[in-house]
Order: sequence, then C-alpha cells, then structure tokens
Amino acid sequence: MSSPPVKLIGFFGSPYAHRAEAALCLKGVPYELMLEDLFNAKSELLLKLNPIHKKVPVLIHGDRAISESLVIAEYVDETFEGPPLLPSDPYDRAMARFWAHFIENKFIKPFFMAHWLEEGEVRDGFVKEAKELLPLLEEQLKGKRFFGGDSPGYLDIAASMLAPTRMAVEEVTGVALINDDDYPALSQWAREYISNEALKPCMPDKDQLLAYFMKNKEMYKAGVKAMLQNFTKFCSKQFTKPFFMAHWLEEGEAREGFVKEAKELLPLLEAQLKGKRFFAGDSPGYLDIAACTLGPTRIAIEELTGVSLINDEEYPALSQWAREYISNETLKPCMPDRDQLLAYFTKNKERYTTAVKAMLLH
Repeated sequence: MSSPPVKLIGFFGSPYAHRAEAALCLKGVPYELMLEDLFNAKSELLLKLNPIHKKVPVLIHGDRAISESLVIAEYVDETFEGPPLLPSDPYDRAMARFWAHFIENKFIKPFFMAHWLEEGEVRDGFVKEAKELLPLLEEQLKGKRFFGGDSPGYLDIAASMLAPTRMAVEEVTGVALINDDDYPALSQWAREYISNEALKPCMPDKDQLLAYFMKNKEMYKAGVKAMLQNFTKFCSKQFTKPFFMAHWLEEGEAREGFVKEAKELLPLLEAQLKGKRFFAGDSPGYLDIAACTLGPTRIAIEELTGVSLINDEEYPALSQWAREYISNETLKPCMPDRDQLLAYFTKNKERYTTAVKAMLLH
C-alpha cells in the first residue's frame, strides 16, 4: 500500500520551515511545498491545521497534520524509510535531542539578537552570551563533518539556521560571530551543509535569501527591538496582546482576528469592576497597576490609530475606571502628559506597526 501524499506548508526565509524540508530531503521523501504569505493574512488551511500556534511549518501526511519543525523531523524519521536522522543508540539519540533543545531554547535567541540589534550595551550583552555558547557547539563537531557523523542528521537539521540563514543575515547586518579562525569546525560544517547533495533540492537560493532579508531588514530590526521593550511584555499576556495588536495592525483578516479575541476578553474585565470605582475597590491597587495600559496609553493609541474597542455604551465600567485612574490624585505625579504621550506614539507609529507585523511571523 502506497504512502499518502506529503505536503508541507512553509514560508520562504523561515529557517523553521527549512528544517522540515531538510528532514524530508534527507529521508528522500517526495513532497509538495505550499508557501504561505505571512506578511498578509494567514491561510484558512494553516489556521485550521495549526490552530494552537498558527505558524509554519505544518506537515500534511494524508489526513494527518504535524506542527513544530523538530517534531516534524522526528515524525518524518520514524514514518518513512531512508537514512536515519536520529542515532540508533539510545544514549546518542538522547544526546542529539539534548543539543537540539540547547540550540532551540538557549542558543538561537542571543545569537540572532546579536545580529539584528543596533550597537550598544544591550547588543554587546547578547554578543557576549552567544560567544560563551558557541564553543559548546564547536566541541560537538570535533573530528566530524556533521553533528550526525559523516552525513547530516537530526542535530544538523536543528542547527541548520547557522548555515544559509546565518550567512545571509551576516551579509545584511555586517555582524559575523562565526569565522574560520575562532570556530573552524562550525565554519566548515556550514559549508558542508550547504553543499550537501541530499539537501540541494531544499537549499534556499543564496541571492533570493539575501534579497529577502535585505528587503525586510528594518522589520526584523524593529521586531527584535520590540522584544526588549515593555510593548512586547504586555503583548505577551493573554489580554493585552490581542487588544493592542487590534489597534496597531492594518485592516485585514489578521487584525479582525485580534479584534474578535479582544472583544471576547473585555467582558471579563468589565465584570471585575461591577459596583467598584477601581479593581481594588475605592482606591487603585495591584490589579489597577496591571491594567494601567488601558488608561492613558490606550486612550492615546485610540486617538492616533482611530481604533476604539472600549466605549461608554459597551463597557461603561472600564470607561469610567480609565477616567478615574487618570484623574486620581495619588497617581498624578506619575501620570504621563496626554499631549506628550500622543506625540510619542505619533512619532513612533511606523515602528510600532512594523513591530507588530514582525510578531505575526514568530
């Protein structure tokens, strides 16, 4: 009985989608690549098959859908015939997974933050962290062509963004942390990875990859900068993220989704204020501090973007709370000046809209 057809939902320029492609290529599995346009609305198929994270890649194997790049790599390895991606020895297999976890959760963030951030103390901190971690990966390649031995395997797939993606990013940003002098094994590994015959069908074209990162350079820089600011801190929370994404995103399906999500959550906050001036009671407290972005910040953003989700008719308690919060005598010394706040968001409007657009890719 023949295997069901294999399809892969990906996005050009995504190192995570490349991981999934690399697993399929190394196993010799034919597949159809379905490219998403993540800068615009995500397809209904992607949202249906990956409703939790709403991200690429997604592997479609018959009526099965598998998400997350390294999960896909393991599924491909266990499902299809071909050269093994993970070692057969239990200990070696565990070590491959350990170092893949290290790359995914410990190494990637400081390494690429060091490339995209502008010069300064924050970037220097990420450079220092990345340089402390790089020798650990260099050591894993000692005496080997690939992390997997003589041919690429699971750990090479996990580290693949240090090959074509890293080289393109280096050329665009002018930042290079990996070189032949300091990390000869990693440098040679990257060249071996890119030129590997089995991987050639899925290797992104160098010029196209360079053009992609060049075109989107400012978006990536804005995205990593946003990650370091309070804007991303409140965007990461269950309510504040959809609420402010609904304000900053341009009109379209993506924005409508966040508007819908915010409107589903707003009644929960409205209910917490029933019969009270503040969340804490007669005076502001901890929860009022947590919700303070819905006071002066929200009002300034509404005026600037023309988007207003909180009003007296639908959310009278929240609307009155915002007025009470802004006019509270105790808070007046730290209350931002309305005109200055509006001027700040007006000046930085494009940076915020670019940052939230970048967040849709991650």
